[in-house]
Amino acid sequence: MAFSLCSTKTLLFLFLISAIPIAFIISMELAKPPTHVYHYHSSGFFRECAKWDDLNRRFLVSFMEGGIGEIAVPEDHGSSLEEAVLKEVTVVKDPDLTGNSSLGIVVDRPRNRLLVAISDILGNNYNALAAYDLSTWDRLFLTKLGGSGTSFLIYSELIECVSSQWSNAPHDICHPDNEKSFADDVAVDAEGNAYVTDAKSNKIWKVGADGKFVTFIRNPHFIAKEWYKNLIGLNGIVYHPDGFLIVIHTFSGMLYKIDIAKEDHEVKLIKVAGGSLAFGDGLELLSPTKLVVAGNPSGRLVESSDRWETASVVAKFKGPAHRLAAAATVKDGRVYLNHLLEEGFDCVGKGRLDKDYTRWGWQPQDCNIPSWWKGRTCKVENSINMNRWESVLCMLMGAVKDPNKVYETHGRKITMETINVQLNTDKLKFNRINYYQEGNQVHPQLDVSIAFRRAPMTWASWVERHINPRKTESFLSKIGSFTFQGRTTEFGWAWQGSHSTS
Repeated sequence: MAFSLCSTKTLLFLFLISAIPIAFIISMELAKPPTHVYHYHSSGFFRECAKWDDLNRRFLVSFMEGGIGEIAVPEDHGSSLEEAVLKEVTVVKDPDLTGNSSLGIVVDRPRNRLLVAISDILGNNYNALAAYDLSTWDRLFLTKLGGSGTSFLIYSELIECVSSQWSNAPHDICHPDNEKSFADDVAVDAEGNAYVTDAKSNKIWKVGADGKFVTFIRNPHFIAKEWYKNLIGLNGIVYHPDGFLIVIHTFSGMLYKIDIAKEDHEVKLIKVAGGSLAFGDGLELLSPTKLVVAGNPSGRLVESSDRWETASVVAKFKGPAHRLAAAATVKDGRVYLNHLLEEGFDCVGKGRLDKDYTRWGWQPQDCNIPSWWKGRTCKVENSINMNRWESVLCMLMGAVKDPNKVYETHGRKITMETINVQLNTDKLKFNRINYYQEGNQVHPQLDVSIAFRRAPMTWASWVERHINPRKTESFLSKIGSFTFQGRTTEFGWAWQGSHSTS
């Protein structure tokens, strides 16, 4: 009997198969969390790392799109039966790092600063370590790390490189500046030296307390024999108070102890019993003898009684696996796991009794917009950097019979820089207003009720100054509080105090 991928039975089978994981994810999202969870409104989808800042009672989170946010936790939070949803506030948005991701972070309390690993996650063409003052959020230094080359070493080349002295390296390809790199996580020692893991080329950069690059650490132990296990290598890293580093290799699950007190930075493979640490991501010390490994499954508790010569997996915590636990932090003796992917904000689940808002439409007062617009129309959008202008151009090119009719007014090449508002049009439609900026003044925080009053007034005053109402009709279709809807991230605690539970 002939088999067709396009047959009704085949399509029905594929639909049913695809529905199973979707139904499983929905069931997990609807289920009540087995542990305590902090929810907060966020302006983005991806939050790579989170650390608790005990002195200022806040979680600090890194943005995959670049930047740092803080989630303040009031002293009385959790005292009521229904906890309030917390709010994420952006505290760092560094223009010098536009296009790069903020990944691993660590609070350096003695020096009152936050260290941030910066990387170009798509092209691997930029890596850096940044330090910011925890009180003012001023940038203290930005140290560019090597790894902007185009090389990707195979296993035999990596072994040859790490086994050689760099002054007598067998190939130019061995030098860190000539290989693709990926700055992923960061730890800080007692003297303020920072150690940044390279998940792509399996090395560790060392940066001094003053922000100057010191050296890098490479070792044959860092390289997995199977090439595919090196696709994501050295990742989570922590500093142990006894003077050594603990680092995990994500795809292989290997755990390393690095003695930074020795000149050659002695590297030992920690023998782990009781289970695999494969797909481990962020690390956090719960105590000198207990280590939390975030990843898949959500969290694993590892213990050692011999200063991390050997260790054992003694407990596992299974959270929402589809959200990808990427980091762990300790707050008041409890371990909280940060998940990379976030859920959409559930209005009904958070207490809204009606669903009328799902059928809302926009209608101006005392007038109706004509259903058919004739004449020349200009549509004004925000977020033009998010490829919206490219989408508009693609639609135009696909709709018009003659593509040559799509052009820039002054004959220049069409780019974001050449797009401008054409004031001599019949219709001028403004699609969105961001209320956080008035002229050249940017408001980091602004009360919503005040913002929604100011925004139309600011827009109307601009229209009155620049638009001739006898020639051009102007329309404002909506006002946006932020580009993304409110999001929630959870930090589910897995273990408390000195004991562990499964």
